[in-house]
Amino acid sequence: MRRPNAFVARLAYACALACLCAMWCAAAKCYWVYETNAETWGTPLVADGRVYLGTQKAFFVFAAGKEAKFVSRIPLGAPSYCTPIAANGVLYVASHRYLWAVKQQKKP
Repeated sequence: MRRPNAFVARLAYACALACLCAMWCAAAKCYWVYETNAETWGTPLVADGRVYLGTQKAFFVFAAGKEAKFVSRIPLGAPSYCTPIAANGVLYVASHRYLWAVKQQKKP
């Protein structure tokens, strides 16, 4: 019995993000690589259909999937050396100087 595909994000090397498809009893296949052009110290976070990654220059958001779908590049004003964290509907992003807590607003 095969399990459904699961998408995994990992660092391809210091300045690139790779999206892999890990399958049951099969080798992982790399679908795309994105050059961030900045050093990355934290681990990418995959949550709610998105891939989040902080770098020394900005915070990146991608859609999780087989194709590279860039969503946003957000300047943080300071390097981000940490892995973003999602808890109770809030995305926490820390940089060298700041801590952000981001929550989607409910529609009225």
